[in-house]
Amino acid sequence: MSSITAGFEQIVELDTDGTIIRRWAMKSTETGTEWRVSEEAADADGQISTRCRAIVPGTDVLITQINLPVKRRADLRETAAAYALEDRLAADIETLHFAVADTVGKAPDAEVAVVAKESLRSWQEALIEAGLEVVSMVPDTALVRRPESGVRLHFGAVRCWLVGATGDAIAFDPDLLEQVLSAHEGETLHISREPDVDWRLLSEVTEKARQRGVGATGAVAVEPLLPHSSPGCGCELLSGSYASDSRWGGVIKRLQVPLVLAFIAAAMHISSLSLEVRALTQEADRLDQSVALKFEQLMPGVRMVAPRRQIEGHLESAGPGVAGGLSAEPLFMLNHLGAALANQPGLEVVNLTYGPGQLDAELRAPSLQSLSALTSSLSNDNLQADLRQARSRSTGTVGEIRLREQTR
Repeated sequence: MSSITAGFEQIVELDTDGTIIRRWAMKSTETGTEWRVSEEAADADGQISTRCRAIVPGTDVLITQINLPVKRRADLRETAAAYALEDRLAADIETLHFAVADTVGKAPDAEVAVVAKESLRSWQEALIEAGLEVVSMVPDTALVRRPESGVRLHFGAVRCWLVGATGDAIAFDPDLLEQVLSAHEGETLHISREPDVDWRLLSEVTEKARQRGVGATGAVAVEPLLPHSSPGCGCELLSGSYASDSRWGGVIKRLQVPLVLAFIAAAMHISSLSLEVRALTQEADRLDQSVALKFEQLMPGVRMVAPRRQIEGHLESAGPGVAGGLSAEPLFMLNHLGAALANQPGLEVVNLTYGPGQLDAELRAPSLQSLSALTSSLSNDNLQADLRQARSRSTGTVGEIRLREQTR
């Protein structure tokens, strides 16, 4: 990827919501320059420098390689990349920014970083509010050293990264490690870690990798991602209309920042409310249809008046069953599921199906990580929880969790 090669004196690490996590400033020393943790950077005259490179979460950026014959105009390359990746992306391509650059290989090959336009704008606005001028923005995934073969698994304190020799890269939560490893069976795994990660914890990871058919080679290397002093790392997100010298930056500088931000916030709020009302209306209609269908399956020929009370009465009249010494009554599983959902905000029940000794719950969640965390919290000595399937949609991630009684 093309990148900024000079012109910034700070490196700023951002969280998903735009919060500044850490900041480094370029300092001159007798042996040259180095990066030091600092709240602000000052030049030789004592003036505060505002130019910075932003490091953003790789969990919000997809990096992949595609065959892209269009070579000349940047806007044509972005459009071609969008249509080439459309079938692989859950979101509408109109809501995404495609940063495209040539790879070192054959001419048609190109490396593409995909990020939501809303995320990109929110990061820019957060930096503007902090009094910083961002001249370069790259995902933390781009800082992981690419292996010559196989894949590199890099461990941080709160995040993991997986980078292939081809350049494809993802960032993910440690809870999803087994699922990610299962997608790379038969490949050679190179493991590295941040200095603050306990090396003893990685022996378990190596064993899990080998169980999955992923061969872990060599000793675990210590390779800190930040501060990243090399100005030539790839995956530059500020390309096209988001480049630092584009009209967007000029407009922001010419207009009064509070007025611009207020207008953007109001427009986004109105658009968000409209979409939310429409989605809730459609969801309510779908839930009504689902309730009517399940009611007909449970009590065919009975008129539906108060479905909840009628179904509860039907279940009570059926009486509790016994399976393996445990109560097969669905209320036991429903209560357990409800308690877990109360501790996991943002999850929504789409559908429930009960069978002897098991309960299938279709849920909508903000991310796959949320579903994985809920599945882990549901399992106990009496119940086994399994995430059966998950798929991404424009409204979130929809997955199915099955609760089964543990037989004794």
